[in-house]
Amino acid sequence: MSTAASQHNAHHRQISRWGETFRRSARAIRIARDLRAALFLSPNDLATLRRRRLIETITHAYQAVPYYRRLLGAAGVSPGDIRTENDLLRVPVTPSDALRSLPSEDLVSSRVRPQELRRHVTSGSTGTPFVFYRTADSELQRILGSYRVLLSNGVRWRDRLLFIGLNAVFEGRWLQRLGLLPARVLSALTPIEVQVETLRTFRPTVLACYPSSARALAAALLRSRADVPPIRLIFTSGETLDQHTADVVTRVFGVSPQSTYGCLEVGNLGWQCGPEGPFHTGDDVVILEILREGTPVQAGQVGEVVVTSLVRRDMPFIRYSTGDLARPVPRSCACRHAFGQIEPVGGRVSEVLVLPDGSLRSALSVTACVHRVPGVLHFQLQQDRVDHLRILVVAADPLPPAAIAKLRAELSPLLPGVAIVIEEVSDIRRGSGGKLPYVLVSPALRASARLRESAPGQILVEPPIKAYPS
Repeated sequence: MSTAASQHNAHHRQISRWGETFRRSARAIRIARDLRAALFLSPNDLATLRRRRLIETITHAYQAVPYYRRLLGAAGVSPGDIRTENDLLRVPVTPSDALRSLPSEDLVSSRVRPQELRRHVTSGSTGTPFVFYRTADSELQRILGSYRVLLSNGVRWRDRLLFIGLNAVFEGRWLQRLGLLPARVLSALTPIEVQVETLRTFRPTVLACYPSSARALAAALLRSRADVPPIRLIFTSGETLDQHTADVVTRVFGVSPQSTYGCLEVGNLGWQCGPEGPFHTGDDVVILEILREGTPVQAGQVGEVVVTSLVRRDMPFIRYSTGDLARPVPRSCACRHAFGQIEPVGGRVSEVLVLPDGSLRSALSVTACVHRVPGVLHFQLQQDRVDHLRILVVAADPLPPAAIAKLRAELSPLLPGVAIVIEEVSDIRRGSGGKLPYVLVSPALRASARLRESAPGQILVEPPIKAYPS
């Protein structure tokens, strides 16, 4: 090839790259504009937007995604039958387990070219990891949705952001080159000494991480007596934020953490409106239902969260069961948008312990007792039988026998008929994504813990314990 031809090809490639950068930037601006505009919609305009997006989602999924075409066909439903959110009840709920064994061709839109898809895997902290796919545009929507939450809750354009374990940031992109929202990203598996050093050198003003990461950082800062950077805001996601963790983090950093709510497959579902505020749902991008036995619950009742993404076209999620627990509550917030409100009540179905008599116990009632034991750094509840609970404990020093006996005495009335084994270990292995779940319940017990409308004592969730899901 001649020199002139090579130069021509190089020039053509450069123009193509510029064109792609321009298209991507224009797309980002449109998404960010729509996300912001939704915050100012009236209730009627928001309902109209949701209805239009729902119709588009159902029609696209039926035409381009084999799984949903089969699902709707088997239910005797056509796209024209789904015009409102009430009509959506005719579509069967899809548990996450139902998708894990299916080939990607069944789940991904036929209108997306395979080379446009990026493979992602959930952490598998509540069961088998789930492989799913997103395009670059869908990833852009997810990240910009996360930025909307941050900016709506006090983050400023000049804030310095440190993300630990959470991939919801434009790191090293044009935004940072303009000096806006400078950010660093660390894996939750990064040694704690490196995390503390990053705090010291980068000096973030905003921290976003798993609750377990925030707790570990707080403990490390207390042990090392290191200087605490001037952090203004702390956001947690990916795990349950329990009261003890919130208290420790507040004491060390001088700021109360607030939780965001989402799942990796679908994206952001909602956020807490300030550290002590209510939990809003992202009603412009998802339809969030709370069901028990497939039926919407009444205000104040506990049910499982089922979501429908209104913006994903590459791999749609329609009436997708997340396994999270929540209850709908009347809106009580004076903030400017018309989005709805829920109250998470203790994480996920997988974080509910099953007792020998078939009743269910929120694990938070147990973890609250373990947190009160002096010297405990980390712990994990492991249940594989209804009559047996193993508690792994990492402590700064060996626990005195009296402390172990006291803990067992506090837990016994909460877990009647359950043998409690407390085992001190040197470390507890985090999951592949860096999460350190408080609770691991076997798949068989999780299956038996599906919420059901039976005896009044069937669901035992303690509302006074503040807890927010991932």
